[in-house]
Amino acid sequence: EVKLKSSRVILVEDLNSRIPVMIGKKLHQGIMIGSADKRNVIFEFLPKNYEIQNQDKIYTSEIEGILPKGIYIGKIKIDNFGTYGFSVEFEYNKFNLDYLSIIIPNK
Repeated sequence: EVKLKSSRVILVEDLNSRIPVMIGKKLHQGIMIGSADKRNVIFEFLPKNYEIQNQDKIYTSEIEGILPKGIYIGKIKIDNFGTYGFSVEFEYNKFNLDYLSIIIPNK
């Protein structure tokens, strides 16, 4: 949400976040949903036979044209944390951001 004098940003781990992603070596597509505990995320719409592996890389997907394909988000860390037994090590440190890129979709 961008206004004349302010903007609203939702981080990828935010509870209200729904990010189309590609995950793993075969780049399976799904949706990554943020969580209240900020490290635990939920993946929906991945293939039923897909098993999340330690160090699986996560990239943005171009599903629905929301984001450009291939922006690196982070990687899976199998750590028995939370409900699903894994967390995501995000590529960024939200407490140390100097710059932010804003992606404006073509309409």
